[in-house]
Amino acid sequence: MSDFSFVTERLAVGAALQSQSDVEAIVAAGITHVIDCRKDFNDTASLACHRAVTVLWDGTADDGQPKPPAWFRKGIEFALYALAQPHHKIYVHCAAGVNRGPSMAYAILRAQGLQSTTAERLIRTARPIVGLRYKADADRAVSKLGYGRAPSLQDGFATRIAFNRNQASRFQGIAKRRHAQAADLARKSLAAQKNGRPVLASKLLNRSLWLKAAAGRATARARLHRNRVAWLLQDRRGQVERPLDNDK
Repeated sequence: MSDFSFVTERLAVGAALQSQSDVEAIVAAGITHVIDCRKDFNDTASLACHRAVTVLWDGTADDGQPKPPAWFRKGIEFALYALAQPHHKIYVHCAAGVNRGPSMAYAILRAQGLQSTTAERLIRTARPIVGLRYKADADRAVSKLGYGRAPSLQDGFATRIAFNRNQASRFQGIAKRRHAQAADLARKSLAAQKNGRPVLASKLLNRSLWLKAAAGRATARARLHRNRVAWLLQDRRGQVERPLDNDK
């Protein structure tokens, strides 16, 4: 029997997919993206027949040791890119759906701008058995990676400038990493094609194209935040009037 719960309309958390019926259950629920947080297992094979489902294996041990920002970053970036597309839904899980998966889901909610108490309440309400052992690590990661609540028009000028500069730098870094990953997979795809492995070559090429598109989106986000800095500085000097709420 499948063991998962929706925390929001588009984010679910739960336990491992142990059978084909579990897989069919999440597909029927509209899940399009899966983050597998287990260290010793990987959902890629069990979901290979469902081309509409994209899997990120972001494994780590449930050992009580601090989880670094790099671990959270992979899951957050994967989730935010997916959620930027209409109708996409994400399932985050570990083995029992108690610590690693819920902690990653918590980090995703925090990265979307939810306050700590709100994010934790949503997860605990949806899945009362959660432990959230790595909640503090998630909070540190969200802060270090530059995610969280965007400043409003009521916040100070310096706060809004710093936020947008930080976001521009962060998205430019994401774009650089995605471009490098895309180029690496493109080379591997070409090598696989030369070695007579067309199926693998096709999969690698598709992933490379996805990463290239993700890099383009990140570059656009970086440009938007740089423009916001310029608009703020100009507005400060009285040259333009352009409220941030109208930026697209």
